[in-house]
Amino acid sequence: MGKYAKIQLIPWEVYTGPVFDGQWRAVDYAGIKRPLGDRRWDVLSQCVDISARCAFTQMAVERAFEAADASEEVLKIFIAPEFLYRGGGGAYLHDLINGWSAACPFSDWHLPLPYGGPWPGLFGSLRALVAEERFKDWLFVFGTAVSAGFRAHNGMILRVGAGESAGGAPPPAVCFNNALIQCGGWGPLEAARAPHSYVTGKHLQSGIDFIEFSLEGCTVNDSGNVEPANDQSISVLDNMLVEEGSAVMGFPHIRHLDGSMIKFGVEICLDHAACGGRPDYGRLAYWGERVDIQLVPSCGMTLRPHSVSLRQHNPDTPDAYAFNCDGLVTLRTAQDGYGTHLQLWAQDTAGACHTLMEVGNGCDPDDPDHIPVGESVTVTADWPTDAVLLCDPAEIPGYLLWASMGEPDPGAYVDPSVLSFQWPAGAGYVRPLPPLDLSPEGGD
Repeated sequence: MGKYAKIQLIPWEVYTGPVFDGQWRAVDYAGIKRPLGDRRWDVLSQCVDISARCAFTQMAVERAFEAADASEEVLKIFIAPEFLYRGGGGAYLHDLINGWSAACPFSDWHLPLPYGGPWPGLFGSLRALVAEERFKDWLFVFGTAVSAGFRAHNGMILRVGAGESAGGAPPPAVCFNNALIQCGGWGPLEAARAPHSYVTGKHLQSGIDFIEFSLEGCTVNDSGNVEPANDQSISVLDNMLVEEGSAVMGFPHIRHLDGSMIKFGVEICLDHAACGGRPDYGRLAYWGERVDIQLVPSCGMTLRPHSVSLRQHNPDTPDAYAFNCDGLVTLRTAQDGYGTHLQLWAQDTAGACHTLMEVGNGCDPDDPDHIPVGESVTVTADWPTDAVLLCDPAEIPGYLLWASMGEPDPGAYVDPSVLSFQWPAGAGYVRPLPPLDLSPEGGD
């Protein structure tokens, strides 16, 4: 059982927002996709996209591991931005998130191996990356995954809406935006079980979540807020040791020096800024939940003073922290365009929030602590001869998966500011922060 005197935050700085045109309009998503056709049913491209992003994730985790503090008294927390896993169609088919334990249940997909056989999907693949014992002092917040669920019947997803004939209106999708919080070092048999693995979903939907773009009916956006996978999870917060839903969580093996469990809070982007119709109060603050570590993976959010909800510990030393890892905007000015940022806050002795440290506003290639993840990965499969992908699976570059700007149309006007302040396309950087003192004992 781990007892920790310090934590070390290790963010993955990567742009995860949509692709913009030359006039600051969000028009598409980066990812592996075919040039034509309904991207919702482009299952092979989605599977390859997941495999490629998992391969880059493995590279990022390895970079983090190599640079992290090796002490067993330091809890390492790896965190990535919202929308890290989304795909070129704006959402993966929801069945691809958890995969399947036998052959693919949808016979009409005609997927090659490994996807056609038992396949762990996105979350299972991520769990496998960190199952080795060397990750026993690690906690991973793998950004978020966006997925769209459709009705199915007799092993086939219904591609037309109720009462519509073939070729009619597409069926409505139920959209999900879920974060996998995974403890490392538990081995393949234990990694997926509570209390070592936890999924929490975003509830409030922002305008950037599901862009409606017209490419042969490729709309996956939902008109309401993001549906939770567990319909009892929206307002129930103090739900420790569960598999899914709550914004508050704890793990029996992650404890303070006095043996009490460290209390974590996770709010995805807009859930940090509003809850229950109350502006400026996120899920934790609205329900009066105070935590030791508050984590906010986001795409366009900053930490809000009234939403930081940390336990009070040592009156002389900051030892409870809120951390924001964002994949869309910088912190300087609105004119600086799109990129990334990190924020680290603590709580002062009077209970008010103040900025302890602020890092990130893009990347500094000359900073030795700013570690490039990598340029390309390889995805292997039994490719069918008629497979059509917009990439070479043997060498998939990071800029196909994460990019802030597409190629301008010939002759189209391009705002110079768009070109001046773009986050470099690709898999970004890992930046380990110095270890921070953690309270030796739990709070109230």
